[in-house]
Amino acid sequence: RPVVLMVGALDTGKRVIEAMHAMAEVPDAFMLVAGDGPLRDEVDRLAAEKLPGRFMRATFRQDQMPDLYRSADLFLHTKIAESFGNVYIEALSCGIPKVVHDDEVTRWILGDHASLVDSTSQPALVAAITEALRRPHSGEAAAAWTHSRYSWSVVAEKYAAFFSSVLNTY
Repeated sequence: RPVVLMVGALDTGKRVIEAMHAMAEVPDAFMLVAGDGPLRDEVDRLAAEKLPGRFMRATFRQDQMPDLYRSADLFLHTKIAESFGNVYIEALSCGIPKVVHDDEVTRWILGDHASLVDSTSQPALVAAITEALRRPHSGEAAAAWTHSRYSWSVVAEKYAAFFSSVLNTY
């Protein structure tokens, strides 16, 4: 069965509860939530009610995260107005398909390498998850694009150029 992965703190801003309601309408998909937080008990209760046998919540060490992303069939992120989520870069680097909330910052970070959806609409979210799981996917292009834009060497060059321009201005 396909595995849909969410990564993040279990707080209201990440909207894990809303994602779980949508996942309940995606038959046969398994939801894995990597994270912990104040909503843990509510998440566990809802999982038992809406996703019996199709849900797992756990925490993972940082060195386990690349394998976790690669083991999933889809990355799901429903937070509205994420400032710059490292989870986006992690998912991009691992080549996993993504369904994420559509906003200007997310579009800039992910480019054309995600299914963008108004995640406040449960029907739209269910449809996006279902379609992304059906669509054939090769993550090599997304991973290459990510490394060309966000690798440490590229980011370091951009910082060096920025600081150089600031110093040359004064």
